[in-house]
Amino acid sequence: MQRQERKQKGITLVALVITIIVLLLLAGVTISLLVGENGIITKAKEGGNRTQQAQEKEKIELAVTASIMEDTDKLTIEEGNLNTELMNELGGEGEYTLTNNQDGSFLIRIEKSKRTYYIGNSGEVIGEENMKKISNAEELKAFRDEVNSGNSYDGWYVYLTDNITLNNTEIWEPIGVAEQTIGMHLDNERHKPFRGIFDGTGHEINGIYINTTDKGQGLFGFVIGGTIKNINLHNSIFNGNGAIGSIVGYMRNSGSIINCITDATVSGKTFVGGIVGYCDKDSYLLYNINKGIITNNSTQIDDNIGLYTGGIVGNFGKNSCIYRCANIGKVTGLQYVGGICGSASSNAKILEVYNLGEIEGTGNSIGGIAGRIYNESLITESYNTGNIVSKGNFIGGIVGSIDKGENIIKNCYSIGNITGNQADPIVGQKNLNSEILNCFSRKDNFSHINLGSAFKTDTNNINNGYPILSWQE
Repeated sequence: MQRQERKQKGITLVALVITIIVLLLLAGVTISLLVGENGIITKAKEGGNRTQQAQEKEKIELAVTASIMEDTDKLTIEEGNLNTELMNELGGEGEYTLTNNQDGSFLIRIEKSKRTYYIGNSGEVIGEENMKKISNAEELKAFRDEVNSGNSYDGWYVYLTDNITLNNTEIWEPIGVAEQTIGMHLDNERHKPFRGIFDGTGHEINGIYINTTDKGQGLFGFVIGGTIKNINLHNSIFNGNGAIGSIVGYMRNSGSIINCITDATVSGKTFVGGIVGYCDKDSYLLYNINKGIITNNSTQIDDNIGLYTGGIVGNFGKNSCIYRCANIGKVTGLQYVGGICGSASSNAKILEVYNLGEIEGTGNSIGGIAGRIYNESLITESYNTGNIVSKGNFIGGIVGSIDKGENIIKNCYSIGNITGNQADPIVGQKNLNSEILNCFSRKDNFSHINLGSAFKTDTNNINNGYPILSWQE
């Protein structure tokens, strides 16, 4: 009986549609106006599809929000929670395929609509209409040109589908343009930043070559609030002026660089870093490794020239965090030179990092982890094994100098040789309000137990038996 009723309703609906079409034709409406590219029926169908997509996306967003609420203590979305909530919203198994990108983000494919969505680390959901794939060098250059013409790709997910090799004799123009003075004050009318998500998906980019006197140089020149992740950068050379790094030259306002590995050679005159040259406030650097040689080639310290050089970042701004990053390459500079960062300020946090590279300076404030920190900054659960040499003052195995504010160095150790004036195995110079807690040098007897749960035993002898960080292997 119910089947008969549904059949009768279906016949009635078809009859109604046919009647409406006939009436429109009698009224002088042409067939093309009804079913053409811009026809009434075509537009109505497109509108229905957009409504369906909006509802589909809304269900995914609800599932993501509910999964986050399941465990607010997690830094990333938990796959189990997300899968449970997606089944509740989308109708169970077989309705979708969820792929874990292993970096806190996910891809979800809806079987009925054949649409794919990106779920970001912080819970944002991006549909196919805002997803762009890049497969080769020409597509990467075209994307670069779009950004530098003013398309910031805000709200977009851009991703690589293959390794890319560029011409290493052709000077690379960075993605994103920062028009600024030497102090990084921006000309807001002229700068062209990237604001979206760029995902290398673990692919390689090879053969970038930059040799210029311009500022803001790297694969990306200027990023505001964007995320750059999962890039392996090889066989590349970067030589510029200020704010130069292999991945990003200048990043500001909640930008993130995640899981990038580089062996590029990077050199410049100020704000020089293996991963990023200059990080403004609220930035995050997570799981990045530099293996390349980083050099500040300025010959004088004057008006910020020749300052801030780090294996990961040259200058690190307030309320920012470096988490589980490592430097292996040699770092050379003048003043404020560190294995991880040149200078960090105003509530900056450096957590679970290590430096193996040799650090060499000619001026003051040279350190195995940071050249200088100040204004309530924190370094914890970190270590240095690199040798440190400087002709200047304030040379430290962890930090060269600690300036104003109540700063903390905790659960750290350094075993590298230190040569210079006012040199110390942990901190070269500190102010009275700062604290050094539970830190060790080569002369001390210590193990991973003394340093806390972030460390473990070096069972495979990758660090000459000294404790390593749990995330290293």
